[in-house]
Parts: sequence; structure tokens; C-alpha cells
Amino acid sequence: MEFRLVNMMQELVQQELDSVLSHYPDVCRCERCLLDIQALALNHLTPHYVVSQQGEVYAKIEYMSLQRQIDVQSALTKAVHIVKERPRH
Repeated sequence: MEFRLVNMMQELVQQELDSVLSHYPDVCRCERCLLDIQALALNHLTPHYVVSQQGEVYAKIEYMSLQRQIDVQSALTKAVHIVKERPRH
């Protein structure tokens, strides 16, 4: 069994990023802005670390809860607005 340390919240944010950005066609999508959006969102979400594939599966199942999806999308939306107003590229 392979072990690696993974912040599942980071993976969830990365998965949801395109979906949230689809509502904001005028937001810059350069690498710096995309990373700033993710960093801002992650700073407002509780990290969820796992070390095994089994842990990743459990975390993904937990993400399917409506509240977790709302939390991630809300944090991303707020981050998009901040970066849109003050891009640092």
C-alpha cells in the first residue's frame, strides 16, 4: 500500500474551480490569478488531510454532502471576487 500526505480540501477546491469560474468569464485565468483564487479559498476552509487511498475515498464521499459542496463553492466565489478586484499578475 502506498502512503502519501494529501490535503483533500485542496483537491476538492481544484476540482470545483472550473465550475465556479464558468460563472465569471471576465476573470483572469493566468496561472498567478488561478493560484491566488485557490490559496484564498483554502485559507478559509478547514484542511482535511489523509494518508491513504482509503482515506481519499472517505473524504470524497464526505464531500458529496451538500454543506461541504456549498462551503467549497462559497469560498471559491469569494476568492474569485477578491482576485477580480485586485489581480496581482
